[in-house]
Amino acid sequence: MRRAITIILAAAMLLSMCACGGGETNTPAEEQAAETAEETATEPTPEPTEGLTEEDRAVFETFSWRIDNYVDEFGDPTDKEFIRCASLGSFSNTATSDSDLSVIVYYDMAEEVFSFRLLEYGDRHATYFENEDCIIKIKDPDGTIHEGMLFGTAPNGDLYLVRSHTDNRWLADSLYDSMCNGEDVRCIIEINSSKYNFTIRGDGFDDCLKAATYAAVNKLLAREDNIDVSVGTKYVIALRADGTVAAAGDNGWGQCEVNGWTDIVAVSAGSLHAVGTQSDGTVLAAGYNAEGQCDVSGWEDIVSVAAGDFHTVGLKSDGTVVATGDNGSGQCEVSEWTDIIAVAAGSSHTVGLRSDGTVVAVGENSFGQCDVSAWTDIVAVSAGYCHTVGLKSDGTVVATEIIENDLPVDNGQCDVSDWTDIVAVSAGTNHTAGLKSDGTIVVAGANEDGQCDVYDWSDIVVVSAGGRFTAGLQSDGTVVIAGDIGGYPSMS
Repeated sequence: MRRAITIILAAAMLLSMCACGGGETNTPAEEQAAETAEETATEPTPEPTEGLTEEDRAVFETFSWRIDNYVDEFGDPTDKEFIRCASLGSFSNTATSDSDLSVIVYYDMAEEVFSFRLLEYGDRHATYFENEDCIIKIKDPDGTIHEGMLFGTAPNGDLYLVRSHTDNRWLADSLYDSMCNGEDVRCIIEINSSKYNFTIRGDGFDDCLKAATYAAVNKLLAREDNIDVSVGTKYVIALRADGTVAAAGDNGWGQCEVNGWTDIVAVSAGSLHAVGTQSDGTVLAAGYNAEGQCDVSGWEDIVSVAAGDFHTVGLKSDGTVVATGDNGSGQCEVSEWTDIIAVAAGSSHTVGLRSDGTVVAVGENSFGQCDVSAWTDIVAVSAGYCHTVGLKSDGTVVATEIIENDLPVDNGQCDVSDWTDIVAVSAGTNHTAGLKSDGTIVVAGANEDGQCDVYDWSDIVVVSAGGRFTAGLQSDGTVVIAGDIGGYPSMS
């Protein structure tokens, strides 16, 4: 709850300092998104009202979603972005019925906060008292109605819907998903006797998110001091030469909040949490911790870490292994392992490489992902959602044979038997990437989001496969990405 309130207050202060006039960036993706949204706009543009602020008036120039920048205390644009659009509706209370309503909807991508600015009669901020409940109801395109609570700063501040707030997560996610699909969402906000009706337009929302995401990723990772990279489901983290860490992407659970980390020697990105090993053998973690996957503060003498979906594994200098987090499939039962030189954490399974080149595995095995007991001469391992891959000393690669159950999980991610001259491997959710000695990449598996479109990459020294995208670290320290990282820009 404390983190949710902090987010709300931060969003309130930042949204009150929005840059006037749009602050749109000039990336091709953003320009294309804006042009597409403008072409498809159907709502009439209202005449500016005298009572509107410059910030309010600017957004009513178009009803399309658009990217803007927060400003600092001097009024200068910052690097932090948000998106917003305008809507028209009506409101009723004991004194009026079906009167004109203007609404500005904001979305802070980094904090995952929706904000609503209600303007009665087009220019008068709606007022409410500190102890009044502010209820929001949304109706999905399929007719399902969701209800939740909004936060705000009385008497006339914006109202906030925080996606990371447990009580509202289902409602906020429903709103977010509908708009990402380009679907309009009907909304009702009730404050005491006042009822506000309006529709949030979905068209253009996803385009703005993706444009802002890639801009943030490119800005953050286009540096020459990155020395390692690891990708999660919808975010990427990079280890820098000075021992600090950078992150970009989905920060809904705080997994990108790593900007205070120092003295880091190794990083690993899980589904919704990130972990880093410090030079003194201790471990730091950030992100989702409902299963205890971030409970690593007591770990010592760790030389490397691996983050899975909801568990974390640490390799100690004596070759033993520790684990924390979800153990529903036995993926944390590694206490008896010895002589281990490398570990990998998959969705719900854990893999360990022994010094003699053999491999052990525990956890979920419904797809055969733990069938590695016959492997020999292995020098590196990587674990994905339902498969495991191993790099052999001769540069060839082996992979577990996927057992098809009720789920169609075989996307060809294990078709690696003809790979040669490989020096590193990485298993993603449904694809596998291999780094060749000449710095090029080979891939196998699902490519619906372009995660395998890496054939023109060169000069790569580290490769990491995630949910629907692949990241490669080049020898000059810059990072390249293929696929869909998702519409969640964050900078840390």
